[in-house]
Amino acid sequence: MPFSPEGGCQDEQLTGKRSVTINVLMFVANPFTNDPRVYAEAKSLVQAGGRVTVVAWDSKRENPPRQTWDGIDIVRVTTRLSPKYGAAAWLWNGFNLLLWWRLAYRRALILNKETRFDVIHCHDFDTLAIGIMLKRKLKIPLIYDAHEIYGYMIARTLPLRIASIFLWLEKRLVPKADRIINAWEAQQRYFSRITDRPISIIMNCKPL
Repeated sequence: MPFSPEGGCQDEQLTGKRSVTINVLMFVANPFTNDPRVYAEAKSLVQAGGRVTVVAWDSKRENPPRQTWDGIDIVRVTTRLSPKYGAAAWLWNGFNLLLWWRLAYRRALILNKETRFDVIHCHDFDTLAIGIMLKRKLKIPLIYDAHEIYGYMIARTLPLRIASIFLWLEKRLVPKADRIINAWEAQQRYFSRITDRPISIIMNCKPL
């Protein structure tokens, strides 16, 4: 595993003193154009000698399907549906997310034929299902990087009944990951109550 159990800032913890020679497959449910946490982690692994492929969701179809930034291979997967906004949009967007999961999963299997991955790294709960399916298929470890407690986050904009479903799902799925990454200590305490997997803290900060 490329992550130590001790806390620390992103670059400091991900690189450390040892060279990282693994091939990492990351998932993020955004187009990966402005996600500093994911970028910092991926770049740190590349700088340490690893290889990182980020499979991203370009829901608005506004970006190139494949790019390389600072040694990070970015593969953007799109669906035919465009995102909607408003009070009832969660149902449409939820279905669209399911479509993306299916397409991203298939794309990951193709990418794995090009270069065998050593570990899957899922950013946030909206990508975890893909990681669980690929873990079973490819027989490789899964890291869950929980930027937020997802059910509490969506409770700000969605009905409490929907948020409660996601909290329940999170408690069921998180233990299937081999390692958890959190951004702060309170989040770590929450996840330690639902899984006995090792939990690392990687803060959203830059090294001094």
